[in-house]
Amino acid sequence: MKKSWMIVVLAVCLALALPLVSAGCGGGKGDDPLVGNWGDKDGLVEYEFTSDGTMLLRIMGQEEQTTYTNKDGKISVLDQDTGEQHEVEYTVDGDTLTLNLDGEEQTVYRKDKSAGAADQSTLSTEQADEVADVADMSAAELGDAAVETWVEAMQELTALLADNPEGAAARSQVEQLKEKHVQKLLELGRHREALDDAGKSEMNARIASALNASFNEDWYGAYTDVYNAYSGGDVEFANLLASFNILTQYADFDLLKQQAPEEAARLGVE
Repeated sequence: MKKSWMIVVLAVCLALALPLVSAGCGGGKGDDPLVGNWGDKDGLVEYEFTSDGTMLLRIMGQEEQTTYTNKDGKISVLDQDTGEQHEVEYTVDGDTLTLNLDGEEQTVYRKDKSAGAADQSTLSTEQADEVADVADMSAAELGDAAVETWVEAMQELTALLADNPEGAAARSQVEQLKEKHVQKLLELGRHREALDDAGKSEMNARIASALNASFNEDWYGAYTDVYNAYSGGDVEFANLLASFNILTQYADFDLLKQQAPEEAARLGVE
């Protein structure tokens, strides 16, 4: 039986103890400060409350839409699968929103997207050689290259953690592995910026199709097993592992700025 999407998101938030921060969309509309986008800094979970009573929930690329009302300090959300109403207590204090998720509090902040950009990271000589032919790629080829880079990162991650080393001991290697592939994806993203709208759409469609097909691959199952092995321990390390699942956002600067504005600023993506 398909689990209620609301139950799923509560389980995700509580299991990971996600430190939610705004994905950044400004303040609420009218008299309702709840209206807007709220999400975690790694782009894993995002809530969007609109002024017409629509709620969008995005978890690691999956999106669910439903309706909500808020009154007397409670958000009432319709579960589209069961038809039931789920209530979540909340309080708003300026730009701080506190949610009570099944007895556990999560604090959400609206985030200022105007932070100054950091100096742009550069590719190493080895990485530059690997992407030397990117300029000649078509939109479809850029999409394929982004997926190949993501798959490579996921497979290298599972190999690195195959023996289940302590998270604290493996963190530095995992961070270096992620950054290596981030830089490759950024180079692809820079060339995506030169495409017209049709080209960008073609590249995005290529990535989306390949990602959907990948979820049935054995290597993706191996990644899921590795993540599950660490998800009950160090929250920050588990979040680091989860962030590999959405690495392709680094090849789409618009998406990166929306989902991970701090990362976009760090990498000089404007």
